[in-house]
Amino acid sequence: MSTPQPPEGSEPSNPYVGSPNPYGSPNPYGVTPSQPSQPGGYQVPPYQPVGAYPGPYSGQQSGHHPGQQPVFVQASRPGTIPLRPLTLSDLLEGIFATLRRNPGAVLGISAVAAVAQAAVYMVGIYALFSTLGENMMTPGMDDPSDEQIFDLLATMATWGGTSFGGMMVLSVFFTLLAQAVLGIVAVRSAVGVKTTFGQTLRLMRGSWGKLLLFMLLLAVITTVIMAIFVGLIVWAVFSWQDASFGVAIVTILLFGFTTFMIGIWLTIKFCLTTTLIGVEQIGPLRAMGRSWRLTGGAWWRTFGIVLLVTLILGIVTSVITTPLSMISVMFFDENASAEEMVQQTALLTAIQTGVSIFVSMFAQCLISILYGLFYVDYRMRREGFDRELLDIATSVGAETDDRFSTRLNAQTLDSAADDLVPGRPRS
Repeated sequence: MSTPQPPEGSEPSNPYVGSPNPYGSPNPYGVTPSQPSQPGGYQVPPYQPVGAYPGPYSGQQSGHHPGQQPVFVQASRPGTIPLRPLTLSDLLEGIFATLRRNPGAVLGISAVAAVAQAAVYMVGIYALFSTLGENMMTPGMDDPSDEQIFDLLATMATWGGTSFGGMMVLSVFFTLLAQAVLGIVAVRSAVGVKTTFGQTLRLMRGSWGKLLLFMLLLAVITTVIMAIFVGLIVWAVFSWQDASFGVAIVTILLFGFTTFMIGIWLTIKFCLTTTLIGVEQIGPLRAMGRSWRLTGGAWWRTFGIVLLVTLILGIVTSVITTPLSMISVMFFDENASAEEMVQQTALLTAIQTGVSIFVSMFAQCLISILYGLFYVDYRMRREGFDRELLDIATSVGAETDDRFSTRLNAQTLDSAADDLVPGRPRS
């Protein structure tokens, strides 16, 4: 059976010409198949702003129309990410590219957070071990009475709880602060502008009060949830001999599970809130609403990427901190007195805690950069933010960045863009 031939003088049809792809171009690499090969490789067309992106984030169609010659466009990359919808590899690469470009900002906030948390924690630990040492030297502690045991446990619980609670409060504060500050760093890096640690704090002017209001709102919500949970536990304790005890236990389990699941869902929906407060300097309620809209239709994508990055960083953190706790045991002197043993324990705990907090906070800073990249990504998908970023990069003199480059393109770049925060309304 013969194959039908096209009419004489006409070009054979190509089923792949004009086929859509995620970036509005038939070839995501920006090179036409018919391009002749050049010595040393092919020629790449000049960079151009990316237009509309077909897909779930835009109702617009690709710029190609039937009968037209396809236009091949390669996304500009003036900074750490290409100015187009970001893939998983773009996000992962963007995290470390932002770190390479702005090591002072990332390491600076990690160090400040680690020192503050470790200081609060160690004040409580020092008081705890000092009290423990004094009690161990008290006559009669070889065979303590019930009252002495109760006093010792109460003292340990007080100091231990105070130090741990203070550290947790600071941990939440610095985590939210890192998301706001490093969101600014990530957005500036997207247009090829470096940010120092001092600049991050200065660019946060106008956002501190809004960030504190958001923290207060979180504290109120957390307090209400904890109060309900404690109330259910009290109900279960007082009804343990009644028939309602089983109902109380089931209620506690259901409440805990439901709160946990809703908490995860809301955490992803509002994950851009602090980034928006830092970048756009809007109030907490408005930022929450804007985060809700930007993540609309992308919950599972956001959750999956955040979970993946968190697991990777968790494994790396464990690889660093676990050997440290095992090595610290080797420095104990078995022949030391009780007082010396307490001092050794306090010192090794201080070192181990300080390193662990720094490593954990550094990992949290990388996740904060990821949230900043999500902000850029979802705005490019929904609001054409890539055009604004490209205009800004052109105005400050940033050139197309090599993928693995950490170099700034011009000495005047920092002074020209000293107060620049893409996405922030201009006063």
